[in-house]
Amino acid sequence: MDTSHIRYVHGVDFRGAEDAGKSIWIATVIIKGKTLEIEEIRPAKELPLSGRKREECLSALFDFICRERKAIIGMDFPFGLPAPLVKEDSWERFVLPFNNH
Repeated sequence: MDTSHIRYVHGVDFRGAEDAGKSIWIATVIIKGKTLEIEEIRPAKELPLSGRKREECLSALFDFICRERKAIIGMDFPFGLPAPLVKEDSWERFVLPFNNH
């Protein structure tokens, strides 16, 4: 895999809490040759069109991830979600649609 176009690494400490914008943090590191330099650490509520509420924050986080074409993004999140957030009746039905994005 050619990674020569990669300029940033984003680490996302994910939490699906009701106040997700305050609970999710994003660390951005810029790649400078063979070194990494921390550029920014911010709560997800500071993303464009984000806020503290889960729905607006997750939408903004999704948009952020989709726009980052020159980055590697690592997500730290639990392997389970609260039942009210998952409408599908199996893990497989929940994750398979992610391949379409």
